[in-house]
Amino acid sequence: MRPSQFLFGAHKGAPRRRTLAVFAIACGVVILGAVVLARLDRQLTLQSQAQSDNLVWNLTQVEVDLQRLQIALLVARLSGANQAALGRVAQNFDILFSRVQTIRHGTAVADLPIRQTEGWRRLAGPHGLMDQLQEVLDHDPAQLGAKLDRFSQLAGQVQPLIHHAVTGSLQSAAETADAAKSELRATLMVFAGALLLTIGALALFLLTIHLQGRALAARARKLEHALRSQRLMIEAAQDGVLVIADNGRVIVANKVTEALLGPPLQPKRRRHLSDHLDPEVSALTACTQRQTIIRRADGARIPVELTMRSMRSPDSRSFRIAFLRDLSDQIDRETRLARALAAARAGEEAKARFVAVMSHEMRTPLSGLLSALDLLRATPLDPAQADLVGIMEACGHTTLEQVNNVLELTQLTAQDKGHAALDFDLRGLLQPLVRQFQARAQQHDTALTLETGPNGRVQLHAPLQLVKRVVGNLLSNAVKFTQGGRIVVSCLCTPAETPGKMLCQISVSDTGIGISAADFQRIFHAFETLDSTFSRTQDGSGLGLGIAKMAAEALGGRITVDSTPGKGSRFALSFEAALAPPAAPPAALAPPEPVAPKLAGLRLLLAEDNEINRLLLVRQLERLGHQVVAVADGAAAVEEIQLDQPFDVVLMDVSMPKMDGMTATRLLRGEDACLPIIALTAHADENRRAEFRAAGMDDVITKPVDMAHLQEVMAAFAHRTPPGLPSDQPRPAPLLIDDQVFDDLIQSLGADFLRQTLTRFAAEVDTALAAIAAAQSAGEAEQLALLAHREAGSAAMLGFAALAAALRKLETAARTDPIASLGAQIESLGPLHAAGLSEITRRLSLWSAEGRPL
Repeated sequence: MRPSQFLFGAHKGAPRRRTLAVFAIACGVVILGAVVLARLDRQLTLQSQAQSDNLVWNLTQVEVDLQRLQIALLVARLSGANQAALGRVAQNFDILFSRVQTIRHGTAVADLPIRQTEGWRRLAGPHGLMDQLQEVLDHDPAQLGAKLDRFSQLAGQVQPLIHHAVTGSLQSAAETADAAKSELRATLMVFAGALLLTIGALALFLLTIHLQGRALAARARKLEHALRSQRLMIEAAQDGVLVIADNGRVIVANKVTEALLGPPLQPKRRRHLSDHLDPEVSALTACTQRQTIIRRADGARIPVELTMRSMRSPDSRSFRIAFLRDLSDQIDRETRLARALAAARAGEEAKARFVAVMSHEMRTPLSGLLSALDLLRATPLDPAQADLVGIMEACGHTTLEQVNNVLELTQLTAQDKGHAALDFDLRGLLQPLVRQFQARAQQHDTALTLETGPNGRVQLHAPLQLVKRVVGNLLSNAVKFTQGGRIVVSCLCTPAETPGKMLCQISVSDTGIGISAADFQRIFHAFETLDSTFSRTQDGSGLGLGIAKMAAEALGGRITVDSTPGKGSRFALSFEAALAPPAAPPAALAPPEPVAPKLAGLRLLLAEDNEINRLLLVRQLERLGHQVVAVADGAAAVEEIQLDQPFDVVLMDVSMPKMDGMTATRLLRGEDACLPIIALTAHADENRRAEFRAAGMDDVITKPVDMAHLQEVMAAFAHRTPPGLPSDQPRPAPLLIDDQVFDDLIQSLGADFLRQTLTRFAAEVDTALAAIAAAQSAGEAEQLALLAHREAGSAAMLGFAALAAALRKLETAARTDPIASLGAQIESLGPLHAAGLSEITRRLSLWSAEGRPL
C-alpha cells in the first residue's frame, strides 16, 4: 500500500477532506492564539521594560550628573578658576538642571518618594544647590570662581543624600513595576490556559486519528531532504567524491570526479574503480591521504591524493566512499618553488663568491699601500712628511675597516648562518681585543682598560667569532667617539637558569660624546650615523653597531645601551653560553724557553703573486733581519722546497695563478709535516680560515700584514726545531744588539739621525721604566703589560734585542703571574738598557754621518 492510501484511505475521500479541514482550522486557531498571546505578552513586557528603563535611567542620571558637576567644581578649584574649567562647570550645571526639570515635572515619578526626600530638597528645592548656582550663573557669573569652595562643599553634602533618595526611589519603582507585571502576567496565563485547554482537546482528538499518517509523511520528507542534501554536498565538494559498491561499481560520482576521470569510453557501461586505479589500490577498504596515480579514460595519468572509508547503510549493505584530490597544480608549484629556491641559493653562492673575490681584490692593494707606508715611515722624514704619512695610514686603516664591515655584514645576512661553537677562555678572548685597540685609544689620549672580575676566566663553549665581532665593533665605536677620556671593558658571568649554562654580560663603558635616548634604536640600523650632515666630525658608514646587533642576535643574545649626551655611553652584550668541559691538567713539563718576539736571521720562503706586495714584504722582512726567497706562485714555492733548500718558515698567499696556496700546502705537507706554513691572505671569512687550516696551514694572517703580529706568529712556529739544532739542545740567549737591524738602520737612516733617535729613545725608556715600577707598586698588571709591550716594540726596532726580549717576557709574565713576583725582571731592565745603549753608542762612533764606516 502506498503511503497516501495508508494516510487517507481508499473510499472515504470527502469525509477525510472535511476532517483534514477541521484539523487544519483547529491547528490554525491554536497557532494564532499562541502567536497573539505571545505577541501581547511581549509587547506588554517591552512597554513595561521601556518605562522602567527610562525611569531608572533618569533617576540614576541625576546622581551621575551631580557627580560630574562636583568633579567640574573640584577641577576648577585646582586649576585656579581658569575660564575653560569654569565653562565646564556651567556646562555640567546645564545638564544637571535639565535632568532635574525632567524629574520635577515628569508624571512617571509622581508616585515615587524622591521629591519628598531631604536630598531632593537640598538639591532642587528653594534655595537649594541648583537655585544658588543658577543665581550666580545667570546674574553674576564672574563671582563663580570666588564661590567654588562653597559650591563644592554644598555638592559634597548633597551627594550622599541624593544617592540615598535615588536608591530608595528605584527600589520603590521596582517593587511597583514587579507587582503590576505579575498581576498582568497572571491574568494572561489564566486566559491562555483556558483557551489552550479547549483547543488542545480538539487537536488531541484529531491528532490521534492521523498520527500514523503524519509519521509516515514526516519520515518520507526527511528521507527526501537527506537525499537532496547529500547530493548537494557531494556536488559542492572541491575534491572528487565516489560512492562504490561492494563489487567495485561506482554508484555516485560528483562533477569534479567526472572531470577528473573524463567521459567513459562506453557511455552505457557503469564505471568500475579498477578501470582507473591499480588493482592493489582499488582493492583497499580504508586509507588516508595516500598519493597515487589515477588513469583517465583517455589514458592520461594524473597524480592524486586518495582517502577512502568503509561505510554501512541502514539495511546493512556495505559500501565505500573515496575522495580524490588532484595534485597536479601542487606538484607543479612545488617544482617551481624548488627551482626558485635552487636559483636563490645559487644567487647567494654567487654573491658570497663575489664578496670573497672583492674582499681579496681590495685587501691586496691595501696591503701594498700600508706596507709601503710602513717602509716610508722608517726612512728619514721631516715633520710635514711624517704628518702626511700618518694621514695616509689612517685613511688606509679606515678603508680596511669598512671592507671588513661590509664582509661581516654579508656573512651575517646570508641564509646559512651556522657559526661553529668553540671552547675558549673569556678573559683570554678579551685581553687581545683590548690590546688591539689600546694603541688607537692612546692616539685619542684615552685610557682603555679591562676589568674581568672573579669570574672572568670562565671556560665557555660558544661561537667565538660572533663574540669577537660584537666586542670588537663596540670597542671600535667607543674609541672613535672618546677623546681624552676613559674606556672600561668589563665582563661578568653568573649561572643561568638553564643547567650547565652561564649568563655572560660584557660591557663597554666610555666617557665619550654620549647618545640621546631618542637615537637608541636608530644607531643599530645598518648604514645609519647619528650625524649625517656634510659637516659631521666623525667618518664612518654606520655599519659597526648594526653588525654588532646582528652578531648578538645570531649568538642568541642582545645588546642594551645606556647613555647620557656629553657624559658617555655603556653598551652591554648579554648572552647565554654552555660551560666548556674542564681541560685536562697539563703534564709536568719544564717551562718553555722564552722566545724573543723580534726574530732575526730566519730564512723565509715568500709566495706572493702580486708584484708590488711581494717587493714590499721582502723589503719589510729584510729590514727585520730575515733572509727572504720570493716566488710568484705555489708551484714555484714547491720547487724551491724540493731543491732541498732549508727554510725556517713559509709565508704562503692563497689566491695565486698556476697553483694556489692551498694546493701547494697539501703538496708540501706530503714532504715535510713539520715545516711551518703561514697563510697571508685577504680572505677574512672565518669559514675560509678553517678551510686553510684543514689544508695544512699552521696559522692565517689577514692582509694588510701587521709586521709585529707576523713576527710573533713566526716566533711561535720557527722555534719548533730550528734547522741544524737538535731539539734537546738549549737555545742561545738573544744577543745584546741585533746586528742585522743595526746595519739596516745605519744604512737607511744615517749615523746622525740614529744618534738623535737613540737620545729620544733613552729618555723614553727611562720614563717607561719609572712608569713600570709605579704600575707594579699600584698592582696594575694590565698597565704594566701595556707599557712593556710598547717599549718592546721600540727596542726591537732599534736593535736592542736583549732588552726587547726581556720586555716581552715581562709582558707575558704580567698577564699570567702575580704582579708582586715581577720585581727581579723589572730591575734587570735598567742594566740591559744601559748595556745596549753603550754598545750601540760604541758602534756609532765607528761610523760617519753618511752611514759609512770610518
